[in-house]
Amino acid sequence: MHALATILKWVILLPVLLVVVLLAVANDQSVTVHLNPFDKSDPVLKVDLALYQLLLCIVLLLGVLVGGFIVWLNRLQAPQCRR
Repeated sequence: MHALATILKWVILLPVLLVVVLLAVANDQSVTVHLNPFDKSDPVLKVDLALYQLLLCIVLLLGVLVGGFIVWLNRLQAPQCRR
């Protein structure tokens, strides 16, 4: 049963991955990200990134935050070790 689940996972995920990579390659236009919400003309806090780079940064940041939150929740539920 485990082998079937692994094969099914790859049959579904491989085309999805291929589509995402093709969309990222096709949409490589530059996007300006303003990190100063009060002054958009500030040249120091302005970054030009490709759209896929921006999406990758957002996904990585969300992954770190969700992973940290899950670890924090598990740490709260774990019994305290006493020495």
